[in-house]
Amino acid sequence: MSSTSSNRQRYNPKFNEICIGNVSSNTEPNTLLRYFERFGSIVQYNFASPTGGFVFIEYKYPSMVDNCMKARPHHIDGHRLYVKRALPVDDEHPRERFETTRDLMVVIDFGDTICDEKEFLSELRDYFSSYGTLYACKYCQEKNFRYILVEFADIDQVDRIILDKPHYYCDHLLDVMKSIPSNFDLMNKKYESNTQQSSVIIKDAIDDNNYDYAKVRNDFSKSKSVAKEPISEIDLENEVYRLQNVLKKMSEEFAIKRQQLEDQFSEQLKQLDANTEQTNLLQRDLEQGK
Repeated sequence: MSSTSSNRQRYNPKFNEICIGNVSSNTEPNTLLRYFERFGSIVQYNFASPTGGFVFIEYKYPSMVDNCMKARPHHIDGHRLYVKRALPVDDEHPRERFETTRDLMVVIDFGDTICDEKEFLSELRDYFSSYGTLYACKYCQEKNFRYILVEFADIDQVDRIILDKPHYYCDHLLDVMKSIPSNFDLMNKKYESNTQQSSVIIKDAIDDNNYDYAKVRNDFSKSKSVAKEPISEIDLENEVYRLQNVLKKMSEEFAIKRQQLEDQFSEQLKQLDANTEQTNLLQRDLEQGK
């Protein structure tokens, strides 16, 4: 759309890498390379420690990376491979290249006068829908800052948006990042001073000489409903949403770990079956020898 755009060159060869994990110890480098060559020409690769870490493969063109990601899941030698786009180092958000998520966060750090909130949300939804299926786009409130949460169907959509930074709305740079715990911590620290300033303004208002303490006491005595609630409805809703995100992340990690254990035990069972068959053959040979 016209008001929201990305100015980054999408075909920079620097971002044509994929990272591969959960490679079987029985998988030979040539086997892995032959498998991934079906998606395009491989420029270079790093196979220094395939069983102890990640394998990095760089394709000639971004479209080849797209083809590889669309073909997920990948299986080699009985292992379901963990395949994602390799992201560059980002000093501002150092954990983004390691953590995956289906959720994107757009921090609201410009004045309300720049746009209408409903219009901004609608245009943002339309813009990010160009990256694929989008489940939700909504305003959220963190401890010290506001943001828009964009939920996608796939982690690769989020990685593509990160690679396509910077993104703009009405010539204003959008603060786009992955919705992960480390980024929430960074943003809460960044905007902490704003919250402290607001607290000072409220305190000054209460300390004003014209403040009617007697009226406030009477208001409290007339109705218990004006008493301060232990937690507001918005805070409660945000906390529920935060816990839902934590649960979602735990579920994803559990699914990955379960798949890894299933692959591991599958290999062990295959080895056990092979050993059992070999033992039976030896036993038959001994019985025939008698």
